[in-house]
Amino acid sequence: MSLHTEKMIRYIINQRLNEKATLDYKVQEYSSGEKKDEVLKDTIAMLNSIEALMEDKYIILGVSDNKHLVGLKTDMRDDNEYQAIFNNINPRPFIETGTIEVEEKLVGYIYIKKENKEWPYEIGKDTDKYTSGTSFIRIGSTNSSMTQQQRDKITLRKYESNEAYHPLYLEIEKQNKIKNKVSYTDERMEGKGQFNPSLNNGVYTLGSGLN
Repeated sequence: MSLHTEKMIRYIINQRLNEKATLDYKVQEYSSGEKKDEVLKDTIAMLNSIEALMEDKYIILGVSDNKHLVGLKTDMRDDNEYQAIFNNINPRPFIETGTIEVEEKLVGYIYIKKENKEWPYEIGKDTDKYTSGTSFIRIGSTNSSMTQQQRDKITLRKYESNEAYHPLYLEIEKQNKIKNKVSYTDERMEGKGQFNPSLNNGVYTLGSGLN
């Protein structure tokens, strides 16, 4: 654990910050029965939070929903177990887990780093509860299934955050903002072509188009 991470966790607990897109409290560690699926759901939802993209996020174990520090009753499971679970997330994110002692009580944490920018994140392989491709999003302090509209929006944000993304995408984005329509008028492009249906909500004008 870096000094910055330790300071942030202590600050969150000492200030009794409210749950939000970047912060979730769990009164105890995930139980063995629900561990894999619930950890995946909570982690993916925070990774995909549109309102908190490119921000550090924390799941703190041993703090109740009303922000009361109770501490873990047993030692937290090894980081290797959690990393094996995170291998089920696609793309594979960078996540740190560990423990810290606060007010003589053991607290666990799952630290989701802001460097994770490969949105949207989703279930990479079938689990007991979820099928591959299932995704979640966190809005405020609530986790829910991700809609196609939300998936499209977060995909756009990914390309916006990458300075090297293709100029064509920039032009499409510009046209979307102006009139929500895209025209392809270059006669040299006649014939077959491939389109990404996530762009412009799947709406295109083919042929001579609009001038």
